[in-house]
Amino acid sequence: MATTTKRRTLRLIDDLDHTRTSGSQVVLYGPAVHDLYVDEANRVLSLPDLIRSYCTSRNIGLLSYRMETGPLAQVTLQADGATPKAGANKQPSGRFIRPRDDEHPAQTISRMINDLKATAQPSILFLDYADLILRHDGPNDLGTAALIETVQALVENSAEWSRVGLQVILCDRGGGIVPRIPSPPGIKSIALEPPEAIETAVIW
Repeated sequence: MATTTKRRTLRLIDDLDHTRTSGSQVVLYGPAVHDLYVDEANRVLSLPDLIRSYCTSRNIGLLSYRMETGPLAQVTLQADGATPKAGANKQPSGRFIRPRDDEHPAQTISRMINDLKATAQPSILFLDYADLILRHDGPNDLGTAALIETVQALVENSAEWSRVGLQVILCDRGGGIVPRIPSPPGIKSIALEPPEAIETAVIW
């Protein structure tokens, strides 16, 4: 009997479900990190918007960070099982994280991680362009070194972190992340490949 292979985005969603079940942290990388994706509702989305769609469909809080925008609290939590409620999700913990004056990005992210630890709300911290902060070939100043240590501690204690429904997703946009982070067993590296014909037809 013939088997039907799921299209690319649905396989990625399955992979994300599996990492949450297994308690793994995630690194997304590969030639398709800048592609458009087609979610479960056949919406064409960028990768950050796909992560938001994923969190919304599973009622997971989402806090994201990128150098350009800083910390962003995404609206993903459901209001009484219905539609996302803006007022209920300033951030998974109910507080905004604002960069302090002259604060290193790594220090901001470390505060975001600590803030998530203080909440009981299952949430994802999505670090986009993580390769610009945790560069494999960059200078490891004190702020970056502290963040590497924080992320490694999360990976080494993934069972405890995931027990309360928390997860970190790092997106490597092509520059490469410091090797010490993607290698431990507590983290799952997911390669994003170009779409097959069936998904390309939906996008274009």
